[in-house]
Amino acid sequence: MGQVYRATDVRLGRDVAVKLLSGRSQHEPDLVERFVQEARVTAALDRPNIVRLFDVGVHDGRPFLVMELLDGETLRHRLARGPLRPDEARRVALDVARGLVAAHAAALIHRDLKPENLFITTAGPTKILDFGVARLAPHANPQGPELATRAGALVGTAGYLAPEAILGEAADTRVDLFALGAILFEMLTGRRAFARDHTIDTLHAVLHDSMPPLDATSGASPDFAAIVGRLLEKAPEARFQSAADLAWTLERLNGTVAAPAVQPEAIPDAIEAGRRPRGPWRGAAVGACVAAAVALLLGAVWWRNVPTPVTPPMAASQFTWHLPDGMNLLSAPVVSPSGRQVAFVGGHDQTRQLFLRDLASLDAQPIAGTEGAQQPFWSPDGAEIGFFARGKLLKIRTQGGVPVPLADTPDPRGGTWGRTGTIVFQSELRDEALSQVSAAGGPVTPATLFDGTDSKHVWPAFLPDGVHFLYQAVGMNEARRGVYVGSTAQVSGPGTLLFPSESGATYVPPTGTGPGTILTVRSNGVEARTFDARTLALVGQARVIPVTAAVTTPQEAAMLGVSAEALAVAARPVPWGTVLVSMSLDGSARRIMSAQELTSWVRLSPDGRRLLRHRVAPEDGAVDIWVEDIDRGTRLRVTTGRDMHVSPTWSPRGDRVAYRAGPNGSPHLAIAQADGSGAIASISCPKNPCEPTDWSADGQWLLVNADRDVFEVPLEASASARPLLTAAFLERDARYSPDGRWVAYVSDESGRPEVLIRSMTGPAQRVAVSNQGGDQPVWQRDGTAIFYITHDGALHRVAITDAGSRLDLGRPRRMNVPAFPTGHHWGTAYDVSADGSRAYLHTPPEPGAAQDVTIVLGWQALLHAP
Repeated sequence: MGQVYRATDVRLGRDVAVKLLSGRSQHEPDLVERFVQEARVTAALDRPNIVRLFDVGVHDGRPFLVMELLDGETLRHRLARGPLRPDEARRVALDVARGLVAAHAAALIHRDLKPENLFITTAGPTKILDFGVARLAPHANPQGPELATRAGALVGTAGYLAPEAILGEAADTRVDLFALGAILFEMLTGRRAFARDHTIDTLHAVLHDSMPPLDATSGASPDFAAIVGRLLEKAPEARFQSAADLAWTLERLNGTVAAPAVQPEAIPDAIEAGRRPRGPWRGAAVGACVAAAVALLLGAVWWRNVPTPVTPPMAASQFTWHLPDGMNLLSAPVVSPSGRQVAFVGGHDQTRQLFLRDLASLDAQPIAGTEGAQQPFWSPDGAEIGFFARGKLLKIRTQGGVPVPLADTPDPRGGTWGRTGTIVFQSELRDEALSQVSAAGGPVTPATLFDGTDSKHVWPAFLPDGVHFLYQAVGMNEARRGVYVGSTAQVSGPGTLLFPSESGATYVPPTGTGPGTILTVRSNGVEARTFDARTLALVGQARVIPVTAAVTTPQEAAMLGVSAEALAVAARPVPWGTVLVSMSLDGSARRIMSAQELTSWVRLSPDGRRLLRHRVAPEDGAVDIWVEDIDRGTRLRVTTGRDMHVSPTWSPRGDRVAYRAGPNGSPHLAIAQADGSGAIASISCPKNPCEPTDWSADGQWLLVNADRDVFEVPLEASASARPLLTAAFLERDARYSPDGRWVAYVSDESGRPEVLIRSMTGPAQRVAVSNQGGDQPVWQRDGTAIFYITHDGALHRVAITDAGSRLDLGRPRRMNVPAFPTGHHWGTAYDVSADGSRAYLHTPPEPGAAQDVTIVLGWQALLHAP
């Protein structure tokens, strides 16, 4: 292609290398184009492990590049003297991987990595040379073939070409990783992995022959050999999926010297899964787990032969797999106790279910019957999974079966399954501490108690004895926020703070003897603390391990799952909260009125000009009432302080607000001025928990949810609360009709929530509004219609004709507005304008892109890294 000269830049007084295109270039425009492309590519990659470009120009019609002059030798020259030591080979491979990270980040594939294009400098770093045949990655170059490729020509060097490149299939950045694997093999052994006498035979060997074994003379440890083998997998999805993953693994390779040989039977039959035809569902990196699983089992065998290890023997190995396009990760990826499976919730907010991914399989399989699932957790034996869905705590066998309900959970925040058969869970954030129930079914009893503060108890995790468990306390008192130890045998409130934390905690038992490890997540990474589960005491200081997991949100746990062998993390949190919008009931004229936030109970003022709702501050959990002017966009805070203020409703004139106040466990009703100028009255609840749902037109009574019943509570201090709906089944969310003659409410007398109407005056009457599940009733202000939400989250309108002593109801008609959250009761998520033409509602935030899940096998080696 040309010549390279040593030269001096007389302007800056430095030695440089000048690459001059050959004289025949004027007759071969393809060469000129490749040369110019190399200039553009190299100039864009100013990194320590890539040769630097200083200038470009033309001399006597011949293009030239001015590049840094390197002192040292190519890897090819170094290999002429024999193999490299394992530590030397690791350093060279790590430098190349770091250079590829930069190139691949710029959507560039080198395509011709070989020892001739790697330069070992005397200063230390290895640099990548010659991007002359580089091309844009497929996602960055959708227009067709790269400029450097001639029709029908192979681009690259036989022996370093990946199988997909030889076959002419679509190739991506993983072809460079295959080439680096071939180079690594050559560095360790002094011979090429697939070299044959003729080029065609070499290409055939790459396609069909297995990698030759790394013999003992190479000095490579089993972990190092596993890395090379994974890079040289035939299927791209079975290799490392990115240069960043490879660099990460090489950085943490503790031992490059060979350990005692491991028997072949330690390698599982599942290795063949990496060569199966593609299944119906697979991420881009699903096969990568196979080689990693080999390394995991090699380490496991080694461990069985060492009674009391000091540090884990296996170097941590990281790979990433991707959910399919259009699927979001909607829970933490929770790892089974064996470390061989990952359970997670996938889908979208309204179409979500449990999936199970075996790390020795190519597929992630949906678990039937788990629609609407959230927050999964494993049984101690790994045979069952607990989860929450449709307002229930459920369990299901992983090998098939039907979900078994165990308890009501209106608004859960995590569960954990102990070895004694007890499940500890958070059922309702506002009104319950942690609860416990037998995994075989039975009564629900407290697992923790409120201690009179504003703390809420969330995200429990059992310790090995099946009696003690860790949990997080959250609230506005910063000094009380963090991780505590609870006991199912001695139920109490939070005792002594174990340590402050931004997330719940997970305990991992030791792989040998001695203390285990507590993992938590915070903004600077995953923190590890040594913890003695016998004495319930921390040992030493927290350490940050170099993996990234998304922190806890107000509604979901941190994106971390772990066993003794495997760690699974995701860098993006589950979408949380809602967005307030207004829109016509035909789906038009949509207006976004808020950013993403945790809120509910939107109420339109009687004059139709203001909105009332409570909002949760995500940083400290403070819950307060706010009034917003719809047209002007201004906002007034009605309440403040350490109490939790929720479930607001307007007075008939719109000058006052009723709401629930007080700490968990001892709430009360409160009245305040709607402009936030002060509180007016405090009223006792007829039962706990309680919350107001409506205010009578004469201003004298509040409708109140009180435990499982509905009461009318007087504002007059001398009067007493009177029961309104107190049947044996659940009744809630009552609303007065505009004329006060009727009340709409929700009852589960049929076995599921339905909307009913009963008379408040005259002869006792009841009428059913919904027949396919109904919730959250709202009257149209003129009394001519009632709205409700069906079990699938759809808003329906039913026309009403007042026939004097009775109501005539029309057929339900579905409105063209987004589906509403279902599965738990957290107030009424919408309101309707006076004329019934417009809705104010909360919708889920826009879903993010499909998630990546990072798996770290042998992660405990990170605890001992320098």
